[in-house]
Amino acid sequence: MKVLSTTTTQALLLAFLALTPPSSITRILAQDAPAVTVTCEQETYALCAYANCTMNADLKTANCPCYSLSGPSVAIIGVIPDAAIQQATIEACSKEPTTCATTDNNGVAPICHAIADQALWGADAVSTFSMALQEENGVAVDENGTRDDSMPTWSCQGVEGRLVPNCMLAPCRTLATPVTNNPYFDGEATMECVCPLLKANVNYTNFGGLQSPCEDSLVPEEGGYVQNTGGPVFVQHVMDPDAVAAAWEAVRTEFNKGGGGNGSEVESDTSSGGGGGDSDTSTGSNSSSGATMTYLALLCVVALVAFLL
Repeated sequence: MKVLSTTTTQALLLAFLALTPPSSITRILAQDAPAVTVTCEQETYALCAYANCTMNADLKTANCPCYSLSGPSVAIIGVIPDAAIQQATIEACSKEPTTCATTDNNGVAPICHAIADQALWGADAVSTFSMALQEENGVAVDENGTRDDSMPTWSCQGVEGRLVPNCMLAPCRTLATPVTNNPYFDGEATMECVCPLLKANVNYTNFGGLQSPCEDSLVPEEGGYVQNTGGPVFVQHVMDPDAVAAAWEAVRTEFNKGGGGNGSEVESDTSSGGGGGDSDTSTGSNSSSGATMTYLALLCVVALVAFLL
């Protein structure tokens, strides 16, 4: 059986998305976004994969201390907070899928421009993902330094009422005082990102984290500690476009309380440890004809993939 490469899969999906009615884009991305990524080369990005976050009073967002790094990192198309930037990225990357997925594509992907130009949030940095600092934070890697996806650091039980943050494409500010000596992550965090809280009612795993992220109180409360989580929790979130839009609205409100970014520094609570852009993100409802076209296009892609296997 021939197995499709990640690049080939993304190329097929992006070609499909480029032919999909705009009103249907978010719902299709909701199903496939975790596999549709763009690699951006950034002077500064925030890495929040191992963040030990503090819940805000709204119980919809958390402040997360994150690393400040430079170099290549990954953004996920399905949760781009700006609908116009999302659509432009889909269109650009459907023409250059290999470039978008695997290399410095700042000449191709609008999301990379938006992050670099501070146009996405007006923030000092945006949270994206890379494999940096894995071993320092407890991730199992092989002799080549590659993460062993069969060996998550922690496995957590999903429970109704539990909330966890995910920081992908969240806005970040430079901290006036770095966060150090945190029991959950190694080293020094110099960024603070405002990240949405997601429902953790499905079982999930975390790669990395120096303490268990599974033992926090199930009752969300201001000041409670929660740890950045991806995997099934994130996939479930992205599959609900209304939840994505509401999450970004909560983030925008909380982030703007601090006056935005662009060099403004915020104070941090260095003792925290615990236990363990103005844009429209809504896409509206799908019309019947749009939904029909979407499903027909999806069936064509599925048929093509089945033929190639």
